[in-house]
Amino acid sequence: MARINLYSLVGAGDIFAAGLTGSEFYSQLSAAKPDEEIELHIHSDGGDALDGMMMANVLSDHKGRKVAVIDGTCASAATFAAMACDTVKMRASALMMIHVAWSDASGQPDKLREKADQLDKVITAMRPLYERRNVPSAKIDAWMASQETWFTAAEAKAAADAAQAAAIQTAAAAAAQAALAGPWGKLTAAERGRLLAAMGR
Repeated sequence: MARINLYSLVGAGDIFAAGLTGSEFYSQLSAAKPDEEIELHIHSDGGDALDGMMMANVLSDHKGRKVAVIDGTCASAATFAAMACDTVKMRASALMMIHVAWSDASGQPDKLREKADQLDKVITAMRPLYERRNVPSAKIDAWMASQETWFTAAEAKAAADAAQAAAIQTAAAAAAQAALAGPWGKLTAAERGRLLAAMGR
């Protein structure tokens, strides 16, 4: 097992000078064997969304099992890497925070509109990171409409359990619809009853 620590801000630049960049994260991940289990420990207030997305993408490509362990705070762009893991574990006193993308901007109206358009694209790109955890679109919309949504470990588990239940219901409904579209769906109720009786059910 290879351990990677995300114990800093995400990204490096004018705002996130001391952060871990996506490239640096990839270098650490590349040091592991292709199918080696990764244990990603997180205590980060977040940072640059694009660096966070890169971390999530390269984690998704890793063939080994990925486990995120939230040791303190997992906020903003730091949640992207957690969402890319197969399993997410939170310490009892840990916190997770999700919010809509934001940016500082100054300049003339055209420049501000351009920045707003860029933010809209970042928000669009963020959605699949949460959708892969089977989070319903309505729930993601609510998170994106809020400045900040904080979760305790218990609240995060409840949200994950609800998302999993919704995904199972959706899959069951799709399977039932597919069955009705096939040969089974062409039988009358009486024919189905006789077939089930013959099968001993």
